[in-house]
Amino acid sequence: MANLIMRREPAIIGVLFFLAPFVTLVAPMATVPVIIVLAGAIVGIALIHGQSLAELFRFDRGLALFALVTAYLLINASWSLDVPRALNKVLWFGLVVAMTFAASRALCRWNERQIRIAVTAFLVGMTAGLVFIAYELATRQDFMRHLYNWLPATRPAGFKTLRLEGEKVVAIAAFELNRNVAVMLLMLWPALLCLSRLTDGRRRAVALGALFVATAAVVFCSQHETSKLGLAAGIIVFVTARLWPRAVRIGMLTIWCVAFVIVVPLATEMAKDGLQQVPWRPYSARSRITLWAYTAQKVPEAPLLGVSLELDPHAERRSIVAAPRGAPGRGQGRRTDIGMENGSAFS
Repeated sequence: MANLIMRREPAIIGVLFFLAPFVTLVAPMATVPVIIVLAGAIVGIALIHGQSLAELFRFDRGLALFALVTAYLLINASWSLDVPRALNKVLWFGLVVAMTFAASRALCRWNERQIRIAVTAFLVGMTAGLVFIAYELATRQDFMRHLYNWLPATRPAGFKTLRLEGEKVVAIAAFELNRNVAVMLLMLWPALLCLSRLTDGRRRAVALGALFVATAAVVFCSQHETSKLGLAAGIIVFVTARLWPRAVRIGMLTIWCVAFVIVVPLATEMAKDGLQQVPWRPYSARSRITLWAYTAQKVPEAPLLGVSLELDPHAERRSIVAAPRGAPGRGQGRRTDIGMENGSAFS
């Protein structure tokens, strides 16, 4: 079996690195399983080439920090009203972290040919996914409408995003593609780095420009306001990081940590100032301010250790009912959610 995999290794790498971006762009909810499968395959290839599990899962400072986080989340999950669901989330988190560390260490040992095959396949897969999203935006999700009608079992659990005539799906809410667009934007930056490695000179400039323009066009044709803001911020970070990598890395880490500290009082103050009622702001931005403020008000109820990852199977429904009118539902502001669920000790 090992000899067969060694002979088919280029094809295996190509297929995996094509499917990983394509599947996650077409079905963003499959992102976590896809990451685990891809990382598992990379680890498997490394083991065949003679790397040991001890080397791949070496316990260093970075992995130790994530182990502490996982241990805290396990304790936090123990007082959840829905313990199995909370534990399931923690176990997924731990598995993704462990496999990501192992896969990154395995990739560091790959030769130039393996890397070139993986990079090329990744770019082709992302391009195919980008074309799919562009087609769905242009046709008002023609493919998904036909899929839902042909295989009703694939329809989402909630029907609020679907418009039905009898049993036939005739329209899908445009914001249903927001997850796809968000994942596409996250992939843009590593894709640009991959392209810069594959090409040089004028061809590199043309390829980088084409990928960026195509992605930006899809983002601005979508209804995902967060991705539009993220694209603008991402350009600044990407360009400056290429020029001053160490300074930008330290700056981003600092901003990220400070954001966790100030997010609760900031959300409260924004609501007090009435920013959720400013008419020129997009509806989603106004709704987020309302929801952030509501979530921030719940943090003092368990300020140190939080209320746990999952309150109960119907917690989200109840929080929406109790939230101020216009709030889209809990989960739109992950930093405020972390403050409420995990407490200041974790944040």
